Amino acid sequence: ARIVNFFMVPLYSAVLPTHSYGRASEIMAYIALLQVVLLFGFETGFFRYANKHKEQAEKVFSTAFIFVSFLSVIFLALTITGSVKLAEISGYAPYILIYTAIILGSDSITSILFTRLRFQNRPWRFAMLRSIKIGSEILFNLILFFLLPIYFKSHPESWLLNFMPAHASYEYIILAIFLSCIVALALFIPEIIKIHLKWDKEL
Repeated sequence: ARIVNFFMVPLYSAVLPTHSYGRASEIMAYIALLQVVLLFGFETGFFRYANKHKEQAEKVFSTAFIFVSFLSVIFLALTITGSVKLAEISGYAPYILIYTAIILGSDSITSILFTRLRFQNRPWRFAMLRSIKIGSEILFNLILFFLLPIYFKSHPESWLLNFMPAHASYEYIILAIFLSCIVALALFIPEIIKIHLKWDKEL
């Protein structure tokens, strides 16, 4: 993923003005910091306690999953509710703040799910899902930066303009990450529907 991000830099720097690319970097910094808060170290905690108490692994996973999912939903709800006010303070469009909150929430949830795959010794599924997420992010970047501006020229009244600008912008980078996170979360649906939710307060 880091190598791919490295090779995306020439695309961004060729298409975007310096200040626009700087805004994307700023949002990515916020994401990196806030994800630590939303995860609460529960992915590491799950790995530690599941290995220590293998007979209770599912209960450990369920407790971590419930906590992180609940915190992510609360964070998203607060962001949506205060998006207009936050936009006035930060200078970012309200929908970009909502995309960012969804990125944080979905990434936090999938981090727990990816950790569970590691614990279950399922490297092929782990690698496949990671690769699809990375590949989808590249694909969405290419579509957004090269195809979408052409589409908007011929469809200036498109409903999509309610959710993104008509020209290349740092918002396209955030949108590409947002869409890849949705893809990753969707790929985990088979695992999610099999989870037996059980909260253990003491644990």
